[in-house]
Amino acid sequence: MKTILIVITALAMTACTSTQVLTAPEQAGVAGIDTGDAITLNMTDGTTVKARFVAIDGEDLVYDNRAGERHHADLGDVRSVDYRAYDSEKTGEVVAGTAAVTGQILLGFVQVLGALAGGMSY
Repeated sequence: MKTILIVITALAMTACTSTQVLTAPEQAGVAGIDTGDAITLNMTDGTTVKARFVAIDGEDLVYDNRAGERHHADLGDVRSVDYRAYDSEKTGEVVAGTAAVTGQILLGFVQVLGALAGGMSY
């Protein structure tokens, strides 16, 4: 049962993210993007790059590509950065709702077991 609750909570937390678009890539650190976070670079030439954020270094956005290779993109060539952000308030609401539903399921299960046990004669 503990495993089921963990899985449900993990799914609920995953559902509480949304893609944010940062149109000022030089503000990545201030926007809450941490080293290792998955990002998508939308370049001014129309291409996109899926990567892991490393840092802002002067006029460069430093990232690792999918192969783990380190690259630098000139901030002037990056139109925007897409990243996933957690909504802690929404996450709390979903987790509370999930816990309530799980509690109701468990209560129903206990009631069924009680009814079955009460119907048994020795």
